[in-house]
Amino acid sequence: MIIVTGASGFIGWPLTEELIKKGYKVLAISRSGKAPEGAETLQQDLRKPISLAGNIEAVIHLAAQASAKKSFEEEWNTFENNILPVINIAKLALEKHATLILASSAEVYGATSQPHIKYKEEECLTLRPPSSPYSLTKIVSELIVYHYTLRGLKAIIMRPTNTYGRLLFDQSQQAKQYFIEKAITLMQSSVPELAFDGYGESARQWLYFPDHVSAYTTVLEKSEPQPLEIYNVAGPETKTLKEVITTLQHLTGWNGKVKWGLNPRPVDPNYLIVDTQKLYTLGWRPLYDLQKGLSNYLERLRHI
Repeated sequence: MIIVTGASGFIGWPLTEELIKKGYKVLAISRSGKAPEGAETLQQDLRKPISLAGNIEAVIHLAAQASAKKSFEEEWNTFENNILPVINIAKLALEKHATLILASSAEVYGATSQPHIKYKEEECLTLRPPSSPYSLTKIVSELIVYHYTLRGLKAIIMRPTNTYGRLLFDQSQQAKQYFIEKAITLMQSSVPELAFDGYGESARQWLYFPDHVSAYTTVLEKSEPQPLEIYNVAGPETKTLKEVITTLQHLTGWNGKVKWGLNPRPVDPNYLIVDTQKLYTLGWRPLYDLQKGLSNYLERLRHI
């Protein structure tokens, strides 16, 4: 049995689908109780202790408040939802002698204005202040897991970069607050001007969601934590926010104006670039560069 928490979410849903396709028995846990066809479901508030019967091979913990921007607006909610469940899930995995795979974030590396810095997994996370309450909760979550490895837990920590590809069919305001999703929504609405909080020269390794999903299945099947392994996960190229908008303009035909830097985060990392060679040694490779990923994303949106 594989447990996926946050199974009704952005990554949790397609990951659960992929695991079922691969023949795994999956228990999908979420607050909504919703999950892809073929999964067992459990509606559970993970802020409360959890106890399950039966054998469990691995627990993939994805459930979290995942927006850095929202974490400034709802700090306590972010702390409560991103930290307490990790304690309960770590205890469950330890009790069941199951491998815990924790969804952390590349944002744990903090802020830098240096484009040449490429973070590796062994980076000391206390060298720079956390860039948001969200990144702080991810650092604390990693420390919790690290503590439980001293008590016998085997764990894998995943640090993905900015991931895009959220479906917008439900007109969800939460989905549209992410940079690429917001840009597409507004371009498709034919607005004459886009306005963003951050800076156009900021650069990221944009990760399309199928590559994010395949990173989890790769470590599940090929990584052997002894007792802890950490993997960066990123797209194959680094692109600035301006370059993302230019690509979307070409793909959508939108020709309006763009304003930058309206309300940047207090500590907004201009560059967030990670080294993914460790994950590559397991055979994982991202299949989507930005052009291919955005083209595929727009095509999916057209057919919803």
